[in-house]
Amino acid sequence: PRPSGLRGRSAAAPPTVPRSALFFIAFAPQLALLLLVTAARGLEVPPSDSSAGPSEPAEPPLVSLQSQLDEMLSKQLSNPATEPPTVVLAGHHNDGKSALLEALLGLRLSHVGASTTTRRPLRVHSQHDSACEEPVLFLQRDGPESAEERVSLADVRAYVEAENSRLQRLGEVEDADIRVRLRWRLAPNVVLIDTPGLLSLPAGSSAADASLLRTSTAAERVLLAQLSAHPARLCLCLEDTADWQLSPTRDVVCRADPRLERTLLVSTKLDGKLRMFSKAEDLHRLLNP
Repeated sequence: PRPSGLRGRSAAAPPTVPRSALFFIAFAPQLALLLLVTAARGLEVPPSDSSAGPSEPAEPPLVSLQSQLDEMLSKQLSNPATEPPTVVLAGHHNDGKSALLEALLGLRLSHVGASTTTRRPLRVHSQHDSACEEPVLFLQRDGPESAEERVSLADVRAYVEAENSRLQRLGEVEDADIRVRLRWRLAPNVVLIDTPGLLSLPAGSSAADASLLRTSTAAERVLLAQLSAHPARLCLCLEDTADWQLSPTRDVVCRADPRLERTLLVSTKLDGKLRMFSKAEDLHRLLNP
């Protein structure tokens, strides 16, 4: 039977996960390598001679490989107007976008337990630099036209949270990016953009709901603007769902990428959903819709 949440919607079948997964593997090697680098970041390479004394930690081989690939790409893409590989994170409030961004970067950009939500896009230009043993961060405080300054990780946290708190008090969402640049020997060469969380609105027409509607509309506008800014931008579409037929984030993303040809679907918080599946077929349907 047709799920109740799909009543009134088009009967056309939604884009399938395999199409996005195929695009991810065949046409988005930069993003695939980014995820592999993240997985390999914690691996230790054992010394070839066990009797040898302690040595300096080796650079993860995937990071080195990516650095070589980026050097080759930079020679091919010499046009300064060419945008570096860019990934936009899309998701509803509390779907885990910011946590995924921090996991991919290997840095925590917000305080543990912070109560503010993302109200302004956070653009992190991550650059691999084998000479930087520790993360080196730069921040543009007043938009893309201002000069960037070198700051500490604590400075970035404070600025990001202050901006989100300011906009939260005003009940607004802002289009302008917060721009951060990261140089580090463990950093992949990619731009990651965390966008304001989308909202699922409750039924009713109260003043509070009207305010949520304005915020929801603004968050959708910012996300679609980021996805439409360049046709080569990829999207990580996060969804905290147990049924991909009910996918409100994907519905919004499809307005910029109707066939999901540059989108990777990400099911978040799966560990907390396992107890919801009474049969193996339920989990299979989630993973293979």
